[in-house]
Amino acid sequence: MNTDYEYEYQIEKPQVNWNFLWMVLGCLLGTLFVNLFLSEIVVQNGDVYSLFALMKGQSLPSGGELFVYLVSRRGMLLLLLLFLFYLFSRRVASFFALLFLGFLFGVTLSMQVMISGIAGIFYWLLAALPQGIFYLLAVFYLAKNVRKKHRLFVAAMVMLLFFIGILCESYINLQLLQFFGL
Repeated sequence: MNTDYEYEYQIEKPQVNWNFLWMVLGCLLGTLFVNLFLSEIVVQNGDVYSLFALMKGQSLPSGGELFVYLVSRRGMLLLLLLFLFYLFSRRVASFFALLFLGFLFGVTLSMQVMISGIAGIFYWLLAALPQGIFYLLAVFYLAKNVRKKHRLFVAAMVMLLFFIGILCESYINLQLLQFFGL
């Protein structure tokens, strides 16, 4: 039995997850934007800019009304996203899409924390879930598969994920907000 083994160690370079990096950079830029340019406005008029404050004392829209409104809003975002990914290279489109999503994440989270303190994180999570999962899945799926041969299938999958996200935002999220009294 020979105990003299030679082991070759190879040190692997850590892989950089660029998608995550662009989202984090966008979040930092969104947070910086709120703190530099919107902090005074948010502090003075916090109730005006809070989704939850807008809903207090008012009747919430029905799921159907919210669905119609969201189809128009998210539909424009979806068209812009598809246009961006099919016009530019995958890297360029991923960069801009993820930077923008991260920016929105940073802006909305920072504003909610300014208005509600640390509880703003909980409020933001309630407002962003579960539909946010489907919107992010759509963006990441598109970023990964945009240059595949079956472009029509990729576009259909992204549209399906957006549609599921809109349904979740219209009905499930509305029920969550009502359940927590927000």
